[in-house]
Amino acid sequence: MRKPIAMVVVAVLAIIVIRIVDSCDEKSSTTQPASVENPTTVQPSLTTEIALPEGIAQLDDGYLQRTLKQTLSGTDHRPFWVLQGRVFNMGPDSNKRYYQIHRVTIHVTLTDNSDLPIDETDLDLSVDIPPFQVRGFEEEIRLLPPVKGAYKWQWEIVSAKGQITQYTSK
Repeated sequence: MRKPIAMVVVAVLAIIVIRIVDSCDEKSSTTQPASVENPTTVQPSLTTEIALPEGIAQLDDGYLQRTLKQTLSGTDHRPFWVLQGRVFNMGPDSNKRYYQIHRVTIHVTLTDNSDLPIDETDLDLSVDIPPFQVRGFEEEIRLLPPVKGAYKWQWEIVSAKGQITQYTSK
């Protein structure tokens, strides 16, 4: 129960900091000269999908459970597991750019109690997450189960893609 509350507190604090920074920028915009960009620098347009900086997309509330569903055809006979969780768009990067998340790749690893990997897989999610918002997901993945005993699992975002977006706080 503490994790969701902590994530809400972090999101609220981030919004407060952004509003303070935005108000400082508005006050100082008349006293500071406009910056001149290097003409050889190419900035991505608002319609170009790009790899997002690390930390923009974050995972929380993960849950992995094996299902009874099995496939009898094809070459992959590993059982199905249900992976549930939430993807957060944490807001701006260090350059105050905001991103709309469109695709996230999550790497899931199943290990035994001695932390030896049993199996791993990647899950590609198509999502649409504006800055400071969150989206839940529930997807089926295939993993080889442990032969006996308990298991542990880990997940991490290995790739997040999206677009630079305009964001105005209300």
